[in-house]
Amino acid sequence: LIKEGHHVDFRTIVHAFKTFPKIMPGIPAWHASLFESVRTAQRVREPILGRSRWFPTGETEPNTLVNFPAQSGGAALMSLGFQKLWAKRATWMPFMRILINGHDSLVTMVKEDKADWAAKLLEDCFATEITLENGATMNFPIDVGIGKSWAEV
Repeated sequence: LIKEGHHVDFRTIVHAFKTFPKIMPGIPAWHASLFESVRTAQRVREPILGRSRWFPTGETEPNTLVNFPAQSGGAALMSLGFQKLWAKRATWMPFMRILINGHDSLVTMVKEDKADWAAKLLEDCFATEITLENGATMNFPIDVGIGKSWAEV
């Protein structure tokens, strides 16, 4: 909000932090479950491929604990997308190159006449719906941009 030019005073921020747990009680409950996991199992797991981060002393910094499942979950989604993309490599390798695999992004270079086809291929490979351990499903869509420069994407 501040970046967009809105004035946000300290009182508003305090109010948001007090209100947030009331309107989204699942978030604090999830945070508590992460701390409980470290206390009892000395680890937390990301929900997609099950990668673990171990805390052998049972101590952790809260941001590290909360960020791990989200960050490693994002990495798991990228991994699943790359597996699908690699399985289709015969269809795209002649005209598309992967330039950058960022934290949660992918930059490719493709022949101009294949750009729309490549965008559809990337959507098919990287947009994912998963079923979590609790049986809930989550959809992870992606945004694909096409341009001749960063300014156009």
